[in-house]
Amino acid sequence: ENPQHPGALHYLIHSYDDPQNAHKALEAANSYAKVAPDAGHALHMPSHIYVAMGMWDEVIRSNIESWEASKMRKEKKELDNDALNYHAFQWEMYGHLQQGNFEKAEEMLAEMQGYCYELSSDRAVIHLLFLKGAYFTETNDWDNALFSDTIDYSQYPFEHETKNAYLHGLKAHYNKDVAAIRSMADSIAYYINENENLAMIADAQMCSGSYNRNAPTKQGLDRARVLQRELEALAFVLEGDDDSAEKMFKESVELEQSTSYSFGPPQIFKPSSELYAEWLIEKGRNEEAVQQLELVLKRAPGRYIVQKHMDKLKNVI
Repeated sequence: ENPQHPGALHYLIHSYDDPQNAHKALEAANSYAKVAPDAGHALHMPSHIYVAMGMWDEVIRSNIESWEASKMRKEKKELDNDALNYHAFQWEMYGHLQQGNFEKAEEMLAEMQGYCYELSSDRAVIHLLFLKGAYFTETNDWDNALFSDTIDYSQYPFEHETKNAYLHGLKAHYNKDVAAIRSMADSIAYYINENENLAMIADAQMCSGSYNRNAPTKQGLDRARVLQRELEALAFVLEGDDDSAEKMFKESVELEQSTSYSFGPPQIFKPSSELYAEWLIEKGRNEEAVQQLELVLKRAPGRYIVQKHMDKLKNVI
């Protein structure tokens, strides 16, 4: 009855929020910001569709507008930093990464770290971890001082503990430190074991008033298992055990593919098919690598790293 109703547009965007269906909501995405131009979240929402379609200019513009609206609201109402739309800030940075603008992404990571030091809230710290995950896995800039902040991630929810351990494991792989990789993989296994019962309770209470979005879930546990297997695969790579490494790569891909699509920037910072493909390229198995890269693009259209690999492989195969 009212196609321009902000609530209708909001739900429509969420309904088609995946790469296979996003085109159906492109008109709604383009309309939403216009019908609610002062609402920070409404300004961000179109980027859900733009990310799913790999429209990086639009992703960046949408989230800049959302971020600026949150800053204006913060100042007008004299609120603290938690009024800032860190979610939009995170998505904007991901857009810059997908355009290969690593310098801008680094500036944003440093800015986000500053917000955490000013007000070390759950919201700020969790978003800093998302920015770190995207920046370091996509740039391999592991020597950058921004990796080593003073945040204690152990006090934050299960999935963020595992992601922090995962990032340290990837850095250990960069430094060729097998013991450190295995230590981080063991930490993730420990977190999984500690939270399995809590996940069963959380999944059973999804529709009750006691639902806590930070509680561990089955999908969160499955993602953590993907991270654990990726690190184990990388440890085997450094040890020269290719058979065991490939077994772990394949397990991580199969498990990630079994999880439902999660809108926006990848929840698994380094998609398992991307990591496996890069190993296959090193082994000269380029046609198999292309198959894995195509799996990534089904969930992350226009992903910068994957497109670079694909362009190089065109000249080889």
